[in-house]
Amino acid sequence: MADIINSRIESEPEVRAFIQNLNYALDNGAKIVFQIQRLVDEKRDIKYTNQYTITTLFPNENPEEALKREVGLKMKIINTQKRICPCCMEEHEVKTVLVKEHSLFKDKTVEFEAQYMYCDKADEMFAEGDQLRINDINLKDSYRKAEGLLTSQDIISIRGKYGISQSDLCTLLGWGGKTIARYETHQVQDRAHDAILKKLASDPEWLLTLLEDAEKDLSAEAYSKYQSNALSLYRKMSSDYLRKAIRASVNYETNDIDIQTENDQIAALERFLRLNAYKRKIIEAMIDEEEKQNKNSLEA
Repeated sequence: MADIINSRIESEPEVRAFIQNLNYALDNGAKIVFQIQRLVDEKRDIKYTNQYTITTLFPNENPEEALKREVGLKMKIINTQKRICPCCMEEHEVKTVLVKEHSLFKDKTVEFEAQYMYCDKADEMFAEGDQLRINDINLKDSYRKAEGLLTSQDIISIRGKYGISQSDLCTLLGWGGKTIARYETHQVQDRAHDAILKKLASDPEWLLTLLEDAEKDLSAEAYSKYQSNALSLYRKMSSDYLRKAIRASVNYETNDIDIQTENDQIAALERFLRLNAYKRKIIEAMIDEEEKQNKNSLEA
């Protein structure tokens, strides 16, 4: 019996998972009586007791208070609506609440904010409608943040910058047609795809290159819209691109380059245009776009 009792020590992820299970039990009506000392622990080596595990996990804290804090129902009420409660089947004010939860995802314990409905009469929480989907996204976004990856909202914002649809962005990047839709919801992207999306977020010139290569795969309306949006962003970043071009063309080794006089600007532009034919084409497209906007303004 002693060999069985002293067979193993729970790991931190296992304890975190156990605490998560306790949270689930509390959410579904269970009541827990906390004990600082248990009779069964008197026959065990201290290293093999739950008290030792909890004390190690929460040093310098009272184990009982630490457990109460971890499994306590800490709710933030965000909405209240009088309705028929599906939990107790009575009409009363049902609260929408936010609670902090811990969950194990890809071998990493993450804390995230979960949304539930709360019934005061039954003292129970339950998820309905889109809450399960929202909680799943929040869990995975917390993991993404911990790993330095773009969140689902970050990816949505990148598309919003260019006004590009999920499927068309997949076309430009050569990915499966539903890849972006999955990354914006339930699937965590790998690091290779994450790096590509980060580059897209900071480099509208690259999107213009992708558009040029994929023009035949897009509708004329979509191509024109995406190009116009990308050119607008490119124009706002033109000074940054110019500085990069100068450093590349004259082999500067410093980032502290200041374009001040008109002659400096002309010289920089000349160097920039000599870099390659595609950059010249972008400048010409920008000029065409400005002329089109000026013409539309005059007609209006």
